[in-house]
Amino acid sequence: MTGEERFINGKSIASYLRKYYRRFDSLKEHFIQDFYDIDYDIDSTKFDLAEYERLRLGSRTIIPPGELSSTMLMNKCPNRRIPILYAVLFAIKLGSEHLKKILNDIECENSSKSTVNKEPIKSSQSHNKEISREWEEKKLALEKELEEQLNYKRKKSMSLKKNQEN
Repeated sequence: MTGEERFINGKSIASYLRKYYRRFDSLKEHFIQDFYDIDYDIDSTKFDLAEYERLRLGSRTIIPPGELSSTMLMNKCPNRRIPILYAVLFAIKLGSEHLKKILNDIECENSSKSTVNKEPIKSSQSHNKEISREWEEKKLALEKELEEQLNYKRKKSMSLKKNQEN
């Protein structure tokens, strides 16, 4: 699937990727500053990343709190780099939680569309083109109907003006 192809709900992969990246907009203000504030030599041994993850992300995450950090910290890492490592690990987990929400949204949107139509979800390119063509035809028909209504109202308005003038 390319970035421009559409799901059954009409949204593209690109729109979901933009949504994913937008969720990181507040990363610096809400989270990264906490890692800047760690004193390399003192706080890095006191700072509990697992607890921080639990407080910020909850305990029901895809990757459980502390799971990646214990593995990564087993390798030798100078104390001055630990806050950077913590920030990266937290960003990875935050991203996985964002992705989980977006995939859940896609599933809900697609399943609600298919249950409303009582049709199975089809993802073939030809099916998407067919739906696109149907929507385009409906759009053109509605635009034509609207134009006809506007023309009718204009004629009626002009007719009323002529009658009032006479």
